[in-house]
Amino acid sequence: MGSQGADNVPKAGKLRPALAIALIAIAAAIFIGYYIVNAAVVVNGKEISFTDDTDINTQLSEELYENGYVFTDPEMEKACVTYNFDLSDVEDGNFLLSCLQHKNYDVDFEVEIDGEKLAAYIDEWNETAEKSRNATIDENWKITEEVQGTKINKKALLADVTSESRGIDPSDYYKEPTVTADTLKKAKKLGKKYRNWTCTYDNGDIIEVPKDAVSISKTGEVTTDDSFLTEEVETIRADYDTVGEPVSFTTHAGDTIEVSSGYWGKRMNTSTELAFLKESFASGKSVKNRTPELTGTGGKIGNTYIEVSISDQHVWFVKKGKVVMESDCVTGNAGNHDTPKGIYYILERTPGKYLTGDDYETWVNQWMRVTWTGVGLHDAYWRGSFGGTIYKGNGSHGCVNLPSSFAKKLYEVTYIGLPVCIY
Repeated sequence: MGSQGADNVPKAGKLRPALAIALIAIAAAIFIGYYIVNAAVVVNGKEISFTDDTDINTQLSEELYENGYVFTDPEMEKACVTYNFDLSDVEDGNFLLSCLQHKNYDVDFEVEIDGEKLAAYIDEWNETAEKSRNATIDENWKITEEVQGTKINKKALLADVTSESRGIDPSDYYKEPTVTADTLKKAKKLGKKYRNWTCTYDNGDIIEVPKDAVSISKTGEVTTDDSFLTEEVETIRADYDTVGEPVSFTTHAGDTIEVSSGYWGKRMNTSTELAFLKESFASGKSVKNRTPELTGTGGKIGNTYIEVSISDQHVWFVKKGKVVMESDCVTGNAGNHDTPKGIYYILERTPGKYLTGDDYETWVNQWMRVTWTGVGLHDAYWRGSFGGTIYKGNGSHGCVNLPSSFAKKLYEVTYIGLPVCIY
């Protein structure tokens, strides 16, 4: 029995070759399997595994979609872009063998963009996209920032897309707000410049801009209204004009009297001043120490003048405080054509002139105008007497009639601007 049991036990030497072969076969299978599993080719930089279930065109397309080849937005690209790769070199021959050899391929491809699908995708995009909102400015010039929306300018994007397009970013085609905060801020700065404009005069008067004279539209247009300057000029004029104001002067007799009305004084040229102010306001540059243009003759009368007393019916020419010449006269017909009282000055000197009216035309040899309404001093050669009470029933049409000889002498010493005091 002992010998029989011993005969049934395999000998170790016979098992070893078979086991070795089996182990070698298993190792070889594992190696080959691992090699096949890791077999791949590289196409345009993309590794394509032999065991991958997806076809090569799809894998390469997905790579382009992810990287945003035509459109940076993958979903937009997938919706309307198709890539067709020329895989003839890759698929020729044994693909497994190519993978095992880890071959590298550079292949060409065509890009197809379906315009209708792209248009439909944009429409769908815009249905839920946020609309851009313009910046706004209220009546107190407080600015609210604009909001950039995500709606795509469909027309602009479709116009730019071609088969050669690359890396198109949909956000570059978002509809922009038409009014930005920067635009309104610039308008506000300009508006403040106008609102802060002033004109300061040398007498202390100041012109300031009313709040409603400057406005900013929704689109940032600055509008100014300079109509307020017309009223302001009249206010300034009233402070500068001295024509007609009471004036003191010393008579030939040494008495100081005060006479109102007349032409004596300065008057502001309102049309010139208004034009200046409008131009200055339009420029936005403030003005300091402004002296307006004044016309006329004013200030102190001084000690050289012609003095006319209606009550005395007498004329004196006073030079440097002394009476140089004097004469009786005839002034305007009392109660009908009164000679106007006031401080005037010689406006015009003419050696010979026709004086005309509704019922007369008279030549005079010496004409010395003192009003623009036709009053002046002149010779009255047709009169035989002067002074007294002649003016109360046979006076002039308002002028100061003088004897011819006196009128001639007086004319020779007069000049434009010479004060004429009538009282």
